[in-house]
Amino acid sequence: MTTIIAELYDALRDVGATDEKARAAAVVRNDAKIDARLTHIEMDLTHLEKDLKRIKRRVTAVLLLLVGGGVLAACFLLLGQKFFEDIWRLTNL
Repeated sequence: MTTIIAELYDALRDVGATDEKARAAAVVRNDAKIDARLTHIEMDLTHLEKDLKRIKRRVTAVLLLLVGGGVLAACFLLLGQKFFEDIWRLTNL
């Protein structure tokens, strides 16, 4: 199967190439090997996209755990500080 690149064909005709030479230069041959390779590359890209989505989900989960853990730690520190202030106040009456 062949495909003609219309822009290249038109440009060659504009600069004076014959129809036959312009058509021969603008033809792209689609080989089965190239099609198979492109299909393989597309499959690889699909796998990479899936892997990237999986990684994004894991990073999001880790960030949520870190943020949640940080909030919990801050709450415990504030509660602990208040608790020990109250204990200190009671022992120093």
